[in-house]
Amino acid sequence: MKKSLLFFAFAFVVNCVSLAQESFSIPKQIRGIVIGGNFSRIYFDGERRPSAFSFPSTGINAAFQLKNKLYLSSTLLFSRAQSQVTPSVLVRQNVSQLLVGPSLKIDDVKFNAGFSLEYRTAPILRSITESPINLTGPAREESFQINFMAGIEFYLSPMFTFCLNSIIPSQQVNSSSIQFGLKYRLHGKKEKEISYRLHRKEMAKSDIVKLKDGALLVR
Repeated sequence: MKKSLLFFAFAFVVNCVSLAQESFSIPKQIRGIVIGGNFSRIYFDGERRPSAFSFPSTGINAAFQLKNKLYLSSTLLFSRAQSQVTPSVLVRQNVSQLLVGPSLKIDDVKFNAGFSLEYRTAPILRSITESPINLTGPAREESFQINFMAGIEFYLSPMFTFCLNSIIPSQQVNSSSIQFGLKYRLHGKKEKEISYRLHRKEMAKSDIVKLKDGALLVR
């Protein structure tokens, strides 16, 4: 039941994105790339395992400005997650996720909230002793999860932001994680700069037109 409600909530957000783009000519779009890491607590063999660090996480993001400080943000992220089963054994998964939801920017800080739509490969066990090997464990299958997301971003410069997300499980059997990373903003194509000589030429033409109309004043 919870999963169905979350799916409809996610569909509603996606529908809002489409309507916003159709009904309002959204003037500003921010696109960029993301790289970072995570601490994950994978649900494995009946419980969420203690978190372990994993790197890298990479992806792309886009944000549409709806109001002066309000954005609709989405990030497509690919990462590896791992947790501790014992001090010498890790459980690992590859994760593809779509983070989507509204963002509120206040000065140089942006607050994010929304949903995390996740595809997780079947967990595997990995020994981290001197000779790392894959181990045989309880049979598990790939999974599809919808969880909650809350995050914050700090603008380090016009090009870079530091982001921190918390993925909150919507069900007991879902996994959780803390994600962090750097976002690099990709600018669109810059307009070609007009040379000084061409600028003066255009100004001269404008002056001639104004002179003919009797509207030229002393500069």
